[in-house]
Amino acid sequence: MKSYLVKSELRVLGLLNRYRRGLTWSELLEKSGFSRSTLHRALNKLRGLGFISKAIRDDDQVVYRAEVTLCALDSLDIFGDFIDYKVIADAVRRMDKDAFVDAVWDVFRVLCAAFVTEVELAAISSSDAEEFRGRVQERFQGYIRALSNSLQRVLDILISNSEVSHNLLREEWVKD
Repeated sequence: MKSYLVKSELRVLGLLNRYRRGLTWSELLEKSGFSRSTLHRALNKLRGLGFISKAIRDDDQVVYRAEVTLCALDSLDIFGDFIDYKVIADAVRRMDKDAFVDAVWDVFRVLCAAFVTEVELAAISSSDAEEFRGRVQERFQGYIRALSNSLQRVLDILISNSEVSHNLLREEWVKD
């Protein structure tokens, strides 16, 4: 669940989006200002996610290219793949309130990481504050949709096991 993009990966993706012809290893090293190991880790992670690829540029240089544009990278949807809703369902089935609460918090941690990634992507791809504001406003519905979809999935789990969910969630409030 800690698989969200870190700053170095966001920076590399931002650079590759600015240079659509692609950048060589040396060019990326120079433009990013990263150490070799940081750049290597970032490139491996982005390639593993399918966000970048290697190609041969028209000047016969091996380059890295972005496979997704920053505006097309909807991390709020991508991060939904990292949420394990089965953990919530198992906690409800086992009547384990602590595990249920922890699992729901994990959903919101993932959404928070995605939200921060989205805002960072908007900042990286904006040339000034006005453009940044516009990009964030454009993404507003995406934020709301992702939050709504996640809440709906949690509620679906609770509703599908309504008797157990009712007893689980009343556990500390009602003394028998």
